[in-house]
Amino acid sequence: MKFVRSAAVLVGAVTLCVTAAGTSTAAAGAKASVSGATAVADITWRGPQSVSYKFKVTDTASDNAHAEGRMQVRYSGSSRWSGWIKASGKNATKTVSQDATESKKIKSLRVQVCRVKGQTKQSCGYSREASNPYG
Repeated sequence: MKFVRSAAVLVGAVTLCVTAAGTSTAAAGAKASVSGATAVADITWRGPQSVSYKFKVTDTASDNAHAEGRMQVRYSGSSRWSGWIKASGKNATKTVSQDATESKKIKSLRVQVCRVKGQTKQSCGYSREASNPYG
């Protein structure tokens, strides 16, 4: 899978939904949260093997821990995780944009967020899967 990363601003989706956005793309959103951390993805499906997303991780607590989030790309029978995105400090946010094209069909995406103290993940949460409407 090829990822292209750049900084971006994201207005987060609150619930998982899939709606048509024209004949060539479809939009979806995914959100996961635990106490002190939130991760949100704004997803644009471009076809059975192509997707773009903006991904935002926010640290929502003022303590010695931080927020980390990542995206999971699922295929039929396998999956792949993106790298961890870290946000540290109350209301600190880190946003990335990625375009992915794969040689096999992408089944779905989902978000994971964790509250991390030192190197130890204290708690983690997952979004529902955002299914690819193209296949």
